[in-house]
Amino acid sequence: MSVPIVTSNVEELTHIPTPTTPLKVEGGQTIVGVKDGIPLIQDSEGNLVKDLSIPVKKLPSGNIEIKTADGKQKSYQRLVKKYMLHFLF
Repeated sequence: MSVPIVTSNVEELTHIPTPTTPLKVEGGQTIVGVKDGIPLIQDSEGNLVKDLSIPVKKLPSGNIEIKTADGKQKSYQRLVKKYMLHFLF
């Protein structure tokens, strides 16, 4: 499945989390995607679920910024659903 990355500022993106390239955040959760500005994690059955407990900062572009486990800020696109991504330029 190919899912577009929706962003108005691609240069702002610092990482695109997926189940194969996850990102550990400051609170200890592991983000595997982002949908509509909400971080997604995998539940115990492997399903992608929204995690509203992860603090995000909405950027003017519509992207979001999240603090990682190492204390750095990372910017993410508004939408990622599954494993394969298709970039629109």
